[in-house]
Amino acid sequence: MDELISEQIESLLGTNYSIKGLNKNLLTLSGFLAETALPDTIAAQLERVSQLAILQDLFESLMQALNHATAPANKSRLEPSSDTQAGASRDLSRLLDQIEAVRAQIGACGPINYGELIAWIATRARERNLLRQRSRR
Repeated sequence: MDELISEQIESLLGTNYSIKGLNKNLLTLSGFLAETALPDTIAAQLERVSQLAILQDLFESLMQALNHATAPANKSRLEPSSDTQAGASRDLSRLLDQIEAVRAQIGACGPINYGELIAWIATRARERNLLRQRSRR
């Protein structure tokens, strides 16, 4: 298990992630490396990262639904009746409201100090001798 954690930490330190991938990696590694209660600052940051990860997944799903609803193939399938168009318009309006609500929640998550989280993870990994020492050339 330690070898897998070590590889994951080295990947974290050496890979350019999307913010979504970075968030999930930070949460996973923090869980593996926390042997005792987390320091308050780290716990608060991880709580925001966790909330952000959930909201990002929700936002992505809503955007996929919007893309599907507004795709040209879907427009050609709609019957020209006013009832169908009114229903589709209401659905689209609700979807846009949901997207805006999730976007606002993402904005309200608060600041996340990724440097502090990565430093805490690296420190915990060093304490457990999980990071390989590389010789300098």
